[in-house]
Amino acid sequence: MIPRTTPLTLEENDDFGEGAARGAAHGSVAGGVDVGLSALIEAWNTLDGDAREAVLGIINAMKRG
Repeated sequence: MIPRTTPLTLEENDDFGEGAARGAAHGSVAGGVDVGLSALIEAWNTLDGDAREAVLGIINAMKRG
């Protein structure tokens, strides 16, 4: 597994790895990112595996409706 470091700002990192292309999110970096999403992005690397799975589980459940 390749260790990831959190960029100081989103603009400093054009490579979001497995995620969507830059600017593909609902609120682009230029237009501002939702405060909650920004907090999740900043905290993601500090979350343990169970917490990450829980967040992803919620997202997947919402997609299924």
